[in-house]
This record gives sequence, C-alpha cells and structure tokens, in this order.
Amino acid sequence: MLILITTRSGFTVADFSQPTQDNSIVEQGNVVTVDVVGESRCPDTTRCTCQHGPEECRKNALQACVIDVLPSAVDYLDIVACIQGPSGFSEAFTKCIANPTVSGKLDQNRMFQCANSDEGRLLMAEHGSGSLQFGADIYWVPWIAINGLRIPAAEQHFEDVLCNQYFVPQPPECQTAQA
Repeated sequence: MLILITTRSGFTVADFSQPTQDNSIVEQGNVVTVDVVGESRCPDTTRCTCQHGPEECRKNALQACVIDVLPSAVDYLDIVACIQGPSGFSEAFTKCIANPTVSGKLDQNRMFQCANSDEGRLLMAEHGSGSLQFGADIYWVPWIAINGLRIPAAEQHFEDVLCNQYFVPQPPECQTAQA
C-alpha cells in the first residue's frame, strides 16, 4: 500500500508495508508530516546550535540543502537517512553525496557550498522553526505529526498508529503489518 506523506518540502507518495498489486494510493483523508532534518536552533544564519554540536549542524545543513534541491521525499529520503548516521560531516559527505550510487546526479560542489554557507544555515533554520509549530520539546528526528498534531507513539510504531487510529476501514495491509 502507498500512503500520502507530506514533508517540509511538500507532498509525496511513500511506501507503507508491502505495495498493493496495482501500487494504488490509499486515500484516507489524513496528512502525515515527517521531519527528517536534525534538531537545531538558529537565531540567525551565522549562529546555529545543534543537540550534538557543530558536526551535527553541518550535517543538518547538508540534509536541508539536499531537500531543497530534491523536493520529493522519494528522491531525498535515502540520501538524508545516509547523512543522518553516526559519522561526522566529512565521512557523511563522502559516503552519501560523493557516492553517485547513493546521491544520483546531485552536484557535489553545490551541496558542499550550500552546507557550509549562510544558505545551508538558513535552510536548516527553516526546518528548525517549522518543528517549533509542533512543540518546543522536539530534540530528535524523525518526528511525526498526523493531521497537524504531533503523535509521539507514531515515532516508534508508525504502522500500528496508522492502522489502529486513522485507517477506517483498515486496508488489507494492516493485517499483514500486525502479523
């Protein structure tokens, strides 16, 4: 089954469990927001602080730059997830941006310049301020909001929350997800 997901950059179709035979979109009337850029606070574009320090800020800026260039989550989610790993900025850049198998046709120089400039910090600040609308206590990613409300249980049990609280009637894939 495919469900409609909205990220900071707009709507996209994201995979949920196993696709149906016809890869149809399940219309449930719910909007799911998933923010994948790490927690950061930027009072201006020259000063940002991140939960895990300057390296995390550089990686958060890189993620925000990737999302800016690839506005569809289908295109950027794997790259952003790669960057989010435990490595530092240089290793993440080499592994996730300089590797065409992961990053596709991203312009490496453009991504490096963006992540290390006011542009990257501004994009990161936009993600940070967007998170604040769901609560000042969000210090991790990914966090999930459904229909404009942050749902902490969905961060650990996404399929269960969707199937048991939002999908009426439940699609057949919910039975598989619960098995």
